Amino acid sequence: MEADRVIDAERAAWLESRLRSVLGSRVRSDIAERALYASDASNYRVVPAMVATPANVDELATIAALCGEAGMPLTMRGAGTSIAGNALGSGVLVSTRSLARIIAIDPEAQAAVVEPGVVLDDLNRVAAAHGLRLGPDPSTHSRCTLGGMIGNDACGAHSVRWGTTAQSVLSLDVIRSDGTTVLGGDDKSGVAVIVEVLRALREEGVPHGDLEVVFTICEEVGLLGAKHLDYGRLRAREGISLDSDGPEEIIAEAPAACRLEFRVHGLAAHAGVRPEAGISAIRIAGEAIARMRLGRLDQESTANIGVIEGGKATNIITDFVLVKGEARSHDERKLARQVAHMQRRFQHSARRHRVERDGQVIAGRVEETVSRDYPRLRLTPDLRIVRLIAEAGRRLGREIGVRRTGGGLDANIFNDRGITVATFGTGQHEIHTLNEYLNVPESLRAAELMLECIRLNAA
Repeated sequence: MEADRVIDAERAAWLESRLRSVLGSRVRSDIAERALYASDASNYRVVPAMVATPANVDELATIAALCGEAGMPLTMRGAGTSIAGNALGSGVLVSTRSLARIIAIDPEAQAAVVEPGVVLDDLNRVAAAHGLRLGPDPSTHSRCTLGGMIGNDACGAHSVRWGTTAQSVLSLDVIRSDGTTVLGGDDKSGVAVIVEVLRALREEGVPHGDLEVVFTICEEVGLLGAKHLDYGRLRAREGISLDSDGPEEIIAEAPAACRLEFRVHGLAAHAGVRPEAGISAIRIAGEAIARMRLGRLDQESTANIGVIEGGKATNIITDFVLVKGEARSHDERKLARQVAHMQRRFQHSARRHRVERDGQVIAGRVEETVSRDYPRLRLTPDLRIVRLIAEAGRRLGREIGVRRTGGGLDANIFNDRGITVATFGTGQHEIHTLNEYLNVPESLRAAELMLECIRLNAA
């Protein structure tokens, strides 16, 4: 038990440091704050490791992602009115008191969009102006929050007639995986937006010109669908791609990338009887990687080693290892320098390892393959497709920005093949992780923006 507590303390310290880099002083672990949140309306008492107060839903998503990475329990808390201890937890306790916006009320649909920290009475006061109120009426209505009511399925004296909270919820903004697999929002959400736009065009009779729809496959493993597309079948010379997170930004720049494969050759020997007669390919690779510049190199460049394969048994000096990596940069010269650097590290490491066997000196060696993965993408503000998206956004009352990304896009390939393609997001977040989620309102905004682009293009 003592060892477990030490591990938990180290994990909590790491998590608190990461959370403070995002939330600042809105993460607290002092004993006074923890004591305030150690009890609720129940008879239980559980002291949390820390208390976090997000100011917006993006910060809330970050907290959840970091807790998942740290393996730390996360408990959401509204007003703490539950009598079953639901608002208590030993890990990170998240207070929703700052997430208290009533975003919209639609009298015709008899629906409201709210954040989880909205108090029930506050919602009912605003809704009363439209002759509406929320059905459930628990005794704690003056302080209980909508998030807590959803979690508890709050009822009240009139719930038999007016329904429980669960019966009153039309939808929730966030779709998540169950934590054991990725959601696949990258880029199934793009497919969903396209299908929704096509449905709206048909059902609403929206005027439009000729449209060509392309569903590319295998984007994640090297933009293969875009690379192997028969471009002779397309008449369009410009288009829009749906990928990434926010729908209010055009991705105007994406890096070029190279893939690297290193086949490391050592010399097999018995690891227990005669290890000095062998050359470990694992050691050659390990020393090369340890001396390599990896991760975020600068604001334009990244590099990564992503695959290492090799070895047959623990009692054999490994004679072969396969290593795969990549380098990316918005600057072609920096990309070339990083690729050369990674090659040198492997060659230098291999030459350092040699043995003499039967009067012959044998050295480690490395075979390498470098291939261009995709070219750089750079769109200028004067391009027609960029101006079209910006104008469509203005007509919807939105300001469309531009940004660069560190990821490769199908648009890299389309633009290289002579079709000017701009990209905006679909509400996918925390991609390539078990914490991936889809922000549904952002997906709807992406569909609206695409629909307006089509209308504007036909005008």
